[in-house]
Amino acid sequence: MKAGSIAWAEAAEKFLQWEILAVSALLAGINWLLRIYKWHVLVPGPRRSFRQSAFEQLTAFSWSFYTPFNAGEFVHKPALHTRPKQALARVGVEQLAQMHATLMAGAIGAALMWASYAPLLYGVAAALFIGGAAYNKIYRRAYILSLLRYGTFALLTAYILGGPGGTDHAELVRRIPLYYLAVSFLPLLPWLDLPVKTGVALWIFGTSATDPAMIAAAMVWLWLWNTFIPASAGLIWWAAAMHTRTGL
Repeated sequence: MKAGSIAWAEAAEKFLQWEILAVSALLAGINWLLRIYKWHVLVPGPRRSFRQSAFEQLTAFSWSFYTPFNAGEFVHKPALHTRPKQALARVGVEQLAQMHATLMAGAIGAALMWASYAPLLYGVAAALFIGGAAYNKIYRRAYILSLLRYGTFALLTAYILGGPGGTDHAELVRRIPLYYLAVSFLPLLPWLDLPVKTGVALWIFGTSATDPAMIAAAMVWLWLWNTFIPASAGLIWWAAAMHTRTGL
């Protein structure tokens, strides 16, 4: 027990540094700006302000904090629009495009991990990319923004696991896409998914000779920035809007 406490204390000391805080805030912020902008360009009807899109995205995410597969977004966002059916369809496009990007990156990660299947897996990745880029204008824009989002949060994961976590960078390039591919198929509640995601991370990254305590600490850190902080911001914004009775 004492050794475990020491390991967690060492992990906390590594993460609570100004450089780590600044980079985490920057990359997590870019990730959420891209997520908000993706909804901003997808939203049906008359063009709304970016602030309105931010309100819808963050408050919808706070609803999804208690539902698996971001199901709360399929209820909350259409309820805010005069064209709920179109809004519901655009939420579907938004989620599908992100899964599309995850599948493509996962195929590349699998090709790097299992060289004997590389030609087939690279072909799958290429087909997925062409399919996303060549589809209609709305889906293409969502797909490109999803790829940018994926690159941002994958970079944050690589920075945390490769810096404080101490994982080999070559291993990260192979394993991060596999990690996100695995967790994307799990019907998790965001406020309960941390233990499961940590278990998946220990399974995928644990064979890379990285200290398990550092992997677990990295997952907690990423969960705080990618899930807890934005969900809390959305909940506070929604409560404030309800309190004033004016929406915004």
